[in-house]
Amino acid sequence: MARDISDRERFNLWREIHNAEIACVNYKISEDLPFHAELTALAAGSVVLGKMSSTVNMAERTNQNIGEDARHGHNLFINRGLGRITGTQGGREFVLEPGAAVLISSSQPLQMLGAGITTWDHVIFPFGALDAEFRGTEDKAGIAIAPESEALVMLGRYHQLITGTKFETAQLNTHISDTFIDLVGIAAGMKRADSYTDGGGGLRSARLAAVLGYISQHFTDPAISAEVAAMTIGVSPRYVHALLIETGFSFGEHVQERRLQHARVLLAGEASFRIGDIALMCGYSDISHFNRTFRRRFGCTPTAAR
Repeated sequence: MARDISDRERFNLWREIHNAEIACVNYKISEDLPFHAELTALAAGSVVLGKMSSTVNMAERTNQNIGEDARHGHNLFINRGLGRITGTQGGREFVLEPGAAVLISSSQPLQMLGAGITTWDHVIFPFGALDAEFRGTEDKAGIAIAPESEALVMLGRYHQLITGTKFETAQLNTHISDTFIDLVGIAAGMKRADSYTDGGGGLRSARLAAVLGYISQHFTDPAISAEVAAMTIGVSPRYVHALLIETGFSFGEHVQERRLQHARVLLAGEASFRIGDIALMCGYSDISHFNRTFRRRFGCTPTAAR
């Protein structure tokens, strides 16, 4: 920013940029210190990891602010400053000693007060990211998480490790975001959205049967995926993978086995389909891949299996 404008003008400009690019929030700054604000952010999968240090000593998000932007989600704030932070959200008051944290909902009014220089680590979760994995997410907003929480300590160390390093691999970024989702859920004491309540595991068994049934019905579709299966059944993709771990095979391995067994039946049948046609009928779009996979599974080529 230009150096020939007043502190108040610099603050107003920063606030305008923040509200346009991040979220609509009313801020106030310390009258005793020159205005200062330093913010870094890194996207990792579905989450954004950030650090902020500033002379902002009051943050307020009103119903009007909430109505002015569409940025609904959750934000975990960890107090990295030397002073105490107090706040209210959802009718709950919280006090954050240094090292403590709070999960904030951008869909509920909020007020936070500090003094002097405030310093934060934060993790921004997009709308639905936590709700897909946990029940009662909004009920945990505005409740302080103690600094000695093991999950919070681990989350903080992981945040320190990841922040400042940009990872290009999509699978790794997904793992990073999934890890932060898991850790904040544990730290805030949330219950899994997919946890069963009948004590005997009947719901879990039924969902596993539903996943296997979906695979049986759709394995010939080249576009079959755990994500579409999860959406159809009404659970999260991660829960689908967790269910299948119990069978000893992944989603892809179950699909592969069904395709190969179906191919072997077709090859042994009376109808004289071409090898390429059988591959396509079983869900393979690459005939060479089908040939290699079939031979690896059954010890012979599709032609020899006739």
